[in-house]
Amino acid sequence: MEFPGDILWHVSNMGKDSAPMESPSLQGDSKFSLLAGPLVNAFNDALAAHSPAVAKLLIRLLKLGKEQPIQLSHVLADEFQKVVTEEKNEELKNGRMGEGVGSCQELCIEAPSIGLAMRPLVGDWQYLKISASDKGSFEDSHFVQVDVSEYLAFKEGLVEGPRDVVDIMSTLELDLSPFSTHLPRLTRPKSIGNGVAFLKRQLSSKLVWQ
Repeated sequence: MEFPGDILWHVSNMGKDSAPMESPSLQGDSKFSLLAGPLVNAFNDALAAHSPAVAKLLIRLLKLGKEQPIQLSHVLADEFQKVVTEEKNEELKNGRMGEGVGSCQELCIEAPSIGLAMRPLVGDWQYLKISASDKGSFEDSHFVQVDVSEYLAFKEGLVEGPRDVVDIMSTLELDLSPFSTHLPRLTRPKSIGNGVAFLKRQLSSKLVWQ
Protein backbone atom coordinates (compact mmCIF):
# COMPACT_ATOMS: atom_id res chain seq x y z
CA MET A 1 0.00 0.00 0.00
CA GLU A 2 1.40 3.39 -0.99
CA PHE A 3 0.91 6.62 0.89
CA PRO A 4 1.38 10.20 -0.30
CA GLY A 5 4.83 11.52 0.44
CA ASP A 6 3.63 14.15 2.88
CA ILE A 7 1.78 11.55 4.97
CA LEU A 8 4.87 9.36 5.14
CA TRP A 9 6.83 12.38 6.33
CA HIS A 10 4.24 13.00 9.04
CA VAL A 11 4.47 9.38 10.20
CA SER A 12 8.24 9.55 10.44
CA ASN A 13 7.99 12.74 12.49
CA MET A 14 5.05 11.59 14.59
CA GLY A 15 5.42 12.15 18.31
CA LYS A 16 8.20 14.70 18.14
CA ASP A 17 6.05 17.35 19.77
CA SER A 18 5.17 15.02 22.61
CA ALA A 19 8.79 14.27 23.41
CA PRO A 20 10.47 16.02 26.36
CA MET A 21 11.82 19.42 25.43
CA GLU A 22 15.59 19.20 25.28
CA SER A 23 16.97 22.18 23.45
CA PRO A 24 20.74 22.73 23.59
CA SER A 25 20.22 26.42 22.89
CA LEU A 26 17.99 26.73 25.96
CA GLN A 27 20.17 24.61 28.20
CA GLY A 28 23.11 26.88 27.57
CA ASP A 29 21.12 30.09 27.77
CA SER A 30 21.90 32.03 30.95
CA LYS A 31 18.53 33.79 30.80
CA PHE A 32 16.73 30.43 30.66
CA SER A 33 18.62 29.20 33.72
CA LEU A 34 17.80 32.40 35.60
CA LEU A 35 14.09 32.15 34.84
CA ALA A 36 13.77 28.41 35.45
CA GLY A 37 11.79 27.55 38.57
CA PRO A 38 9.24 29.52 40.60
CA LEU A 39 9.77 33.27 40.38
CA VAL A 40 8.31 33.69 43.85
CA ASN A 41 11.59 32.35 45.28
CA ALA A 42 13.65 34.78 43.21
CA PHE A 43 11.55 37.77 44.26
CA ASN A 44 11.61 36.80 47.93
CA ASP A 45 15.38 36.27 47.82
CA ALA A 46 15.79 39.73 46.29
CA LEU A 47 13.50 41.25 48.90
CA ALA A 48 15.57 39.67 51.67
CA ALA A 49 18.95 40.62 50.19
CA HIS A 50 18.01 44.09 48.91
CA SER A 51 15.13 45.01 51.19
CA PRO A 52 15.38 48.84 50.99
CA ALA A 53 15.55 48.90 47.18
CA VAL A 54 12.75 46.38 46.58
CA ALA A 55 10.54 47.98 49.24
CA LYS A 56 11.10 51.35 47.58
CA LEU A 57 10.00 49.88 44.25
CA LEU A 58 6.83 48.39 45.72
CA ILE A 59 5.86 51.63 47.47
CA ARG A 60 6.20 53.46 44.15
CA LEU A 61 3.95 50.91 42.49
CA LEU A 62 1.30 51.42 45.17
CA LYS A 63 1.32 55.15 44.45
CA LEU A 64 0.91 54.52 40.73
CA GLY A 65 -1.96 52.14 41.47
CA LYS A 66 -3.98 54.97 43.01
CA GLU A 67 -4.17 56.60 39.58
CA GLN A 68 -4.42 53.47 37.45
CA PRO A 69 -4.98 50.13 39.24
CA ILE A 70 -4.17 47.99 36.20
CA GLN A 71 -0.74 48.76 34.79
CA LEU A 72 1.08 47.42 31.75
CA SER A 73 4.35 45.52 31.93
CA HIS A 74 6.63 48.44 31.05
CA VAL A 75 5.64 50.24 34.26
CA LEU A 76 7.37 47.64 36.44
CA ALA A 77 10.44 47.62 34.18
CA ASP A 78 10.69 51.42 34.17
CA GLU A 79 10.28 51.80 37.93
CA PHE A 80 12.69 48.94 38.58
CA GLN A 81 15.36 50.61 36.44
CA LYS A 82 14.84 53.93 38.24
CA VAL A 83 15.32 52.28 41.64
CA VAL A 84 18.42 50.40 40.47
CA THR A 85 19.92 53.65 39.18
CA GLU A 86 19.07 55.63 42.31
CA GLU A 87 20.33 52.91 44.65
CA LYS A 88 23.29 52.06 42.38
CA ASN A 89 22.44 48.41 42.85
CA GLU A 90 23.65 46.50 39.78
CA GLU A 91 23.59 43.24 41.74
CA LEU A 92 19.81 43.47 42.01
CA LYS A 93 19.49 44.21 38.30
CA ASN A 94 21.69 41.29 37.25
CA GLY A 95 19.99 38.74 39.52
CA ARG A 96 16.96 36.55 38.98
CA MET A 97 14.57 39.33 39.96
CA GLY A 98 16.10 41.56 37.30
CA GLU A 99 15.42 38.90 34.67
CA GLY A 100 12.00 38.17 36.14
CA VAL A 101 10.91 41.80 35.89
CA GLY A 102 11.25 41.55 32.12
CA SER A 103 8.75 38.69 32.05
CA CYS A 104 5.99 40.69 33.75
CA GLN A 105 2.89 40.99 31.57
CA GLU A 106 0.59 42.96 33.85
CA LEU A 107 0.28 44.60 37.26
CA CYS A 108 -2.87 44.79 39.37
CA ILE A 109 -2.58 47.24 42.25
CA GLU A 110 -4.95 47.99 45.09
CA ALA A 111 -3.47 49.08 48.39
CA PRO A 112 -2.13 47.32 50.30
CA SER A 113 -1.69 44.55 47.70
CA ILE A 114 0.11 44.20 44.37
CA GLY A 115 -0.55 41.35 41.94
CA LEU A 116 1.82 40.41 39.12
CA ALA A 117 1.12 38.25 36.07
CA MET A 118 4.43 36.78 34.90
CA ARG A 119 5.35 34.71 31.86
CA PRO A 120 9.02 33.75 32.30
CA LEU A 121 8.98 31.07 29.58
CA VAL A 122 6.73 30.06 26.70
CA GLY A 123 3.46 28.74 28.10
CA ASP A 124 4.63 29.22 31.70
CA TRP A 125 2.39 31.67 33.56
CA GLN A 126 3.03 32.48 37.20
CA TYR A 127 1.00 34.81 39.40
CA LEU A 128 2.52 36.57 42.40
CA LYS A 129 1.02 38.74 45.10
CA ILE A 130 2.43 40.78 47.95
CA SER A 131 0.75 42.94 50.57
CA ALA A 132 2.15 45.74 52.69
CA SER A 133 1.96 45.64 56.47
CA ASP A 134 -0.46 47.75 58.49
CA LYS A 135 2.22 50.44 58.64
CA GLY A 136 2.52 50.51 54.85
CA SER A 137 5.94 48.85 54.81
CA PHE A 138 7.06 45.92 52.65
CA GLU A 139 10.27 45.10 54.52
CA ASP A 140 8.53 42.44 56.62
CA SER A 141 6.32 41.18 53.78
CA HIS A 142 6.96 38.42 51.26
CA PHE A 143 5.70 37.39 47.84
CA VAL A 144 3.29 34.48 47.56
CA GLN A 145 2.37 32.51 44.46
CA VAL A 146 -1.37 32.40 43.76
CA ASP A 147 -3.39 30.44 41.24
CA VAL A 148 -5.00 32.01 38.20
CA SER A 149 -8.48 32.04 39.79
CA GLU A 150 -7.31 34.07 42.77
CA TYR A 151 -5.40 36.48 40.56
CA LEU A 152 -8.38 37.03 38.25
CA ALA A 153 -10.70 37.54 41.23
CA PHE A 154 -8.31 40.22 42.51
CA LYS A 155 -8.22 41.83 39.07
CA GLU A 156 -12.00 41.75 38.67
CA GLY A 157 -12.34 43.39 42.07
CA LEU A 158 -10.44 46.41 40.74
CA VAL A 159 -13.15 46.94 38.13
CA GLU A 160 -16.31 45.67 39.80
CA GLY A 161 -15.41 46.36 43.40
CA PRO A 162 -14.77 43.77 46.14
CA ARG A 163 -17.10 40.78 46.19
CA ASP A 164 -18.33 39.01 49.29
CA VAL A 165 -18.45 35.25 49.80
CA VAL A 166 -22.03 34.98 48.49
CA ASP A 167 -21.10 36.65 45.20
CA ILE A 168 -18.09 34.38 44.74
CA MET A 169 -20.09 31.23 45.48
CA SER A 170 -22.81 32.23 43.00
CA THR A 171 -20.39 32.91 40.14
CA LEU A 172 -20.99 30.65 37.15
CA GLU A 173 -17.87 28.72 36.14
CA LEU A 174 -17.66 26.37 33.16
CA ASP A 175 -15.09 23.57 33.21
CA LEU A 176 -14.22 22.79 29.60
CA SER A 177 -11.22 20.59 30.40
CA PRO A 178 -13.06 17.27 29.67
CA PHE A 179 -13.49 18.36 26.06
CA SER A 180 -9.75 18.81 25.55
CA THR A 181 -8.60 15.58 27.19
CA HIS A 182 -7.75 13.83 23.91
CA LEU A 183 -6.65 16.87 21.94
CA PRO A 184 -2.95 17.13 21.07
CA ARG A 185 -1.06 19.81 22.95
CA LEU A 186 1.90 21.92 21.95
CA THR A 187 4.91 21.22 24.15
CA ARG A 188 7.78 22.80 22.23
CA PRO A 189 8.39 26.55 21.91
CA LYS A 190 9.12 26.16 18.19
CA SER A 191 5.56 24.90 17.65
CA ILE A 192 4.01 28.13 18.94
CA GLY A 193 2.60 29.97 15.95
CA ASN A 194 2.61 26.81 13.84
CA GLY A 195 -0.63 25.33 15.11
CA VAL A 196 -1.98 24.45 11.65
CA ALA A 197 1.12 22.45 10.74
CA PHE A 198 1.04 20.77 14.16
CA LEU A 199 -2.61 19.69 13.78
CA LYS A 200 -2.00 18.54 10.22
CA ARG A 201 0.81 16.29 11.41
CA GLN A 202 -1.31 14.87 14.23
CA LEU A 203 -4.40 14.27 12.08
CA SER A 204 -2.37 12.73 9.25
CA SER A 205 -0.73 10.28 11.64
CA LYS A 206 -4.15 9.19 12.95
CA LEU A 207 -5.43 8.77 9.39
CA VAL A 208 -2.55 6.45 8.53
CA TRP A 209 -2.99 4.24 11.59
CA GLN A 210 -6.74 3.98 11.09
